Amino acid sequence: MAERASIRFVALMAYLVSCVALGIDLMLASLPEIGNELSPAAPERATLVMGSFFISLGFATFLVGPILDRFGRKPVMLAGLGLYALGGLLSWLAPSLTLMLLGRALMGIGAAAPRVGVQAIIRDRFEGRQMAATISLVMMIFTLVPGVAPMLGAWIAELTGWRGVFAVFIFFGLSAALWFVLQQPETLKEPIPISLRSWAEQVRASMSIKMFRLSLYIQLFAFASLYGLLTAGPAIFTDAYDIPGLYPYIFGAVSVSGALGSFANARLVARIGMVRLLRRGLVVCTLATLVGLIGLFAGLGLPAFLLAMFSAFFVLGFVVGNSQALALQPFGKSAGTASATLVAAATLGAGALAIPIPLFFSSEPIPMILAQLLFCLLGLWAAFGIEKD
Repeated sequence: MAERASIRFVALMAYLVSCVALGIDLMLASLPEIGNELSPAAPERATLVMGSFFISLGFATFLVGPILDRFGRKPVMLAGLGLYALGGLLSWLAPSLTLMLLGRALMGIGAAAPRVGVQAIIRDRFEGRQMAATISLVMMIFTLVPGVAPMLGAWIAELTGWRGVFAVFIFFGLSAALWFVLQQPETLKEPIPISLRSWAEQVRASMSIKMFRLSLYIQLFAFASLYGLLTAGPAIFTDAYDIPGLYPYIFGAVSVSGALGSFANARLVARIGMVRLLRRGLVVCTLATLVGLIGLFAGLGLPAFLLAMFSAFFVLGFVVGNSQALALQPFGKSAGTASATLVAAATLGAGALAIPIPLFFSSEPIPMILAQLLFCLLGLWAAFGIEKD
């Protein structure tokens, strides 16, 4: 019988990978206050605090994979968590926006290590459907973080001011490092020599594998749909439906639906299989989005929009775990580089597809749901190109 992931292992992996969601969502409510204090002449520049995190995270994700394969999972993960905590400390003490941006960039670089390393560690220990089930369980916990982080960040800022939020980042980085040291042994048995040429060759080799490419496309289209909803959501709830105060709570409920999808996938994948679950999930998302779109045209408004939104998050639980497991299945000791290529390409590609949509239609739900329907159909096209687990 295949090894099953323990509850302690799943909890640790979910805690580690949550550094990205926390780094984004915990401080959303504090951006106006940060802008007013550190950049009073141009408070809108506070949005650069998010941009510096995203940019450094994206570039570091590409580079951290071969480093994980060369030096091992444990030292690189610990170094990343240390940088994350150091960036939080610098941001906490920052007297200027420039130093704040530097601290956030360090946090983004540090977050890349657990973001990629968690997938590599899971691939080191598990294969096939058990790997998909383990990733789904990790995602089940991880998906809940964006739902509670904005409210938690707002409460912390209200009690301690915005700098208290960055104290949470310091605590998270140090506590995650301590837990990782105490529980998780090194999983990489045979380190791979690192060079620019070998890294480029591994990336090329990854992209040459059909299953890897199709799994990458599936993640890219799924994330593009979600990024569009997340970035356009606040404006839609404010301008189209005039209920801005309900958005954090609705977003929390939507996150729970994503966790339920991940739990269902973890329970079903061993019996039904990754490819069939992936296809069925995307079919459900496509049909629900189509019904929601018809409802919007029929004047049903918010209920129709929520149907499409909930279906997108619920299906995320079936898409992420299965597509990651399928993409990494052909790789063994080089899973770090393959994982980094998958995550970085899917993230950057999804951002490139999703960002223009709310820029042009920020308060209109119909264009957003039309885009979601297109992304669902493209994901289905990729899923039906995968022949078997």
